[in-house]
Amino acid sequence: MLLALKILLLLAVLAAIGAWVAGALAYMNVLSHSARKGGLAKALFAWPFAARDLEGPAAADAQRVNKAIVAFFAAILVAASAAALVTNLTRMLR
Repeated sequence: MLLALKILLLLAVLAAIGAWVAGALAYMNVLSHSARKGGLAKALFAWPFAARDLEGPAAADAQRVNKAIVAFFAAILVAASAAALVTNLTRMLR
């Protein structure tokens, strides 16, 4: 049981990292279609906050960015739950 939860925790963290990278890449794609240009640092760190005020054809591409935000937060919730369970089970099994 403890090993399964540790594997779940690892997979959730990897999923969160993957969702973050997918969101950053999707936001860079949105920026290439929009009139507003941003740097790589903005695409890597600020994409969850900048995708909502897009207009025009870039707004249609921003749908992938919004899905990446949802996937990222879902993976974070699963990782936090698994971490809490691993911590509690480790303490109880001592």
